[in-house]
Amino acid sequence: MRALHRDKDEDQRPPPPPPPPRHSRGTSADTTSAQAPADFFSSLAVLGRRWKVVGAGLAVTLLVAFAAMTAIPPTYKANGSSFFAVAAGTAPSTSTDGVAKTLNPYLAFGGSLKVTAELMAKAMNGEQMQQQVADRGGSGHYVADLAPGDAPVLTLSATGDSPAVALKTEQMATQVLQDELKNSQIDLGASSDLIRTKEVLVPERASKQQTSRIRALIGVLVLGLGATVMAAFVVESISQHRAKNRLPRPVESEGEVRPLAGRRNDHSEAKADLGLDAWVMPEVATDSDLDLETNADTDGATSSDMDAALAQLRQLLAED
Repeated sequence: MRALHRDKDEDQRPPPPPPPPRHSRGTSADTTSAQAPADFFSSLAVLGRRWKVVGAGLAVTLLVAFAAMTAIPPTYKANGSSFFAVAAGTAPSTSTDGVAKTLNPYLAFGGSLKVTAELMAKAMNGEQMQQQVADRGGSGHYVADLAPGDAPVLTLSATGDSPAVALKTEQMATQVLQDELKNSQIDLGASSDLIRTKEVLVPERASKQQTSRIRALIGVLVLGLGATVMAAFVVESISQHRAKNRLPRPVESEGEVRPLAGRRNDHSEAKADLGLDAWVMPEVATDSDLDLETNADTDGATSSDMDAALAQLRQLLAED
């Protein structure tokens, strides 16, 4: 009888679902592209669930960024430029009427003055010249460079913690440049004023520079946002691990899986929760139910056999 009940239950069970279709190699890219949006939205969902961690991380990041902007002072920059020219009395001259005429120095620019400007720029960028500028009251932070083009023009870009320091540094650097040019000509045995410099651009005020503060702000924001996202995912991973450990585990003994403690075979609790008291859910036959039915059938068969034997005995006695 138990075998009959089991066969009947197997006949009433729904057929197993068909196996999933096999994807060809050409659809791997489509599967990857389809999973990419899902991963993105799942990441956003994790950040949404851990909004407290995200909010705390953003708050700390903003506070550190504000502190960095406050702690790092702005810098100021002053730009000046000077050009090189020969003295008017030494410029080559020509005369058409026999009278010598002095040539305008602005018409005597040549390649030699460009070389002189390049040599002075290299000398000004040395540590010795920067120390001289600092000794005269400047900051010592400046850069000497050649202006683009063929003109013998040298530019000086001085920086300082305040506009006054930046302007003072540019002025002292220009004076050191003039003194170095004179000393270089004397060392070569020439007149000290054979080649002169003249300021083309004299700065009147220094401009405020935010480069260092912007770099610090970008670095703090990148590190803070990265740490915030990482912290949110770490907290989510720890929470899922703890929830998994709190789930009850089934007890297995001798190949038999027992039902979880506290669960019933009937569906009364599920019907009460869903409000489906009038709906009758099919009962699931268990091994104990099958044993009871089998015992009942066996008892019925035994009593019927005894009745038949008693009837035959009575018939035999009556014939005698």
